Amino acid sequence: MGIDVLTPLASNAALGTVLGIVLLMLVRANRSFLRDVARDDEAAWRGLARLAAVGLAAFVAWVAVADDWRQLLDEPLRRSQRFPSDRVLFDPTPDRLRTVTLVLLVLSLLLLAPLVARHLGGYGTQLVLLVGCAFLWVPAFVLRHRLDVGLATGGEGAT
Repeated sequence: MGIDVLTPLASNAALGTVLGIVLLMLVRANRSFLRDVARDDEAAWRGLARLAAVGLAAFVAWVAVADDWRQLLDEPLRRSQRFPSDRVLFDPTPDRLRTVTLVLLVLSLLLLAPLVARHLGGYGTQLVLLVGCAFLWVPAFVLRHRLDVGLATGGEGAT
């Protein structure tokens, strides 16, 4: 029995909904900045901003509906495991769906990267953000795994 059956709030749709709400809150908090991005002087940048917004929304909606957020976040660690037996995945997402997810992810990143470079401070800033996010991802990842084990075992395995 999967964790999302035991707790509906841990389902992919719930996680996607929460991420969508967080993104909407970020948009609301930064609406003057995003208004400036959307009203850029050059039409090409305005079009790119709209495409990036659509790409990001499509990615979040797709993963919430058709893919698995937890598997997607676990993918870097799973692929880095030394032994193939450590890479076993229960109830994997079909390859076709994962391919669509990765295409949407790459597309949204490629559309957002020039906008971040233009409006926030270049590609060096993006590298600093990438390193910072990696440092923040690791403890959150470990904590999430411990909580998954605790929920799956009824709290007995989280010692």
